[in-house]
Amino acid sequence: MLDPEGKRHLICVDHGSRLWKLLFFGTLFLRVNISHQIDSISFLRQYIFVPDKWRTWEEAAAYCNQMYDGLASISGPEDMKEISSSLPPTTRVWIGLYDALDSWKWSDPRTGENLGDYRPWQTGLPDNVGGVECCGAVSKDGYWRDYKCTGLLLPFLCFNAQQNGYVLEREPRSWLDAQSFCRLNHADLANLTNPAEGDEAKALLQRAGVEQAWFGLHRDSWVWTDGSDTSFTSWLTGQPNNAAGSQSCVYMEAEKWNDFPCSYQCYVLCQKLLPKRKKFVLKLQMSSDVNPDLPAVRGSLLQQLLSRLADSGLTDVRVSWR
Repeated sequence: MLDPEGKRHLICVDHGSRLWKLLFFGTLFLRVNISHQIDSISFLRQYIFVPDKWRTWEEAAAYCNQMYDGLASISGPEDMKEISSSLPPTTRVWIGLYDALDSWKWSDPRTGENLGDYRPWQTGLPDNVGGVECCGAVSKDGYWRDYKCTGLLLPFLCFNAQQNGYVLEREPRSWLDAQSFCRLNHADLANLTNPAEGDEAKALLQRAGVEQAWFGLHRDSWVWTDGSDTSFTSWLTGQPNNAAGSQSCVYMEAEKWNDFPCSYQCYVLCQKLLPKRKKFVLKLQMSSDVNPDLPAVRGSLLQQLLSRLADSGLTDVRVSWR
């Protein structure tokens, strides 16, 4: 339909990639302006309930990876309601959330995030009490301990790049506050990557009479197998609790999540990722005496637009007049 200037038309283009800004259609000259983006979706999830038999979490993950696009990730309450409406009542299903127990890494990226082989944990640690211990402290004896990142206030070790050494800050802070302080006033929390660095930190704590201090050790907590955002949660009251220190996987029942041993057997909820899409509204400005309201002209314009987009490598495209 013509706008008040009699020259501009809106076309919806559905695709996830680049768009030409200038298009030449025979004797028609079109200038294409993206007026706004309607929708930007990297993928859509389709959930698949697998009721044929119970599986452990590892078996469930392997099955979903082979048959679909992995165990289900859940990004919000709308997903929860969609899933629950299609599941039999009181059905427990494995989902793709798990506790990344071995994802320990360093705060200071200059030495690389990977820990390497030097990991002098205190005997029996890390134990992830309550399923929430994701930050590391070092004792005056040089042993590492895992704690909750918030709530516990400790002195902390920073690395000072100018001094090329460690600085002990005595004012107790949480791990996250300690990280912010070190980055603002020094370089970062200290990384202890080898025995020599561990001995240096141990000597510093012993001279100061400090029992233990935060350093740059931390890990991811609950993560989705496909790397999706973890801001949405729907834990059952009192969960996760990592009972008996062995609950690293998650099942869902009645829209609530519970951490449980990965060896437990549940039904399975997989996901299938639908094709990526982006939807744009384009504004075309034409210089021609051809009447663009004629059905034949409109159809021809769409075909030429598709042809030009295909020439530029965009083949999975749908266009329509709006």
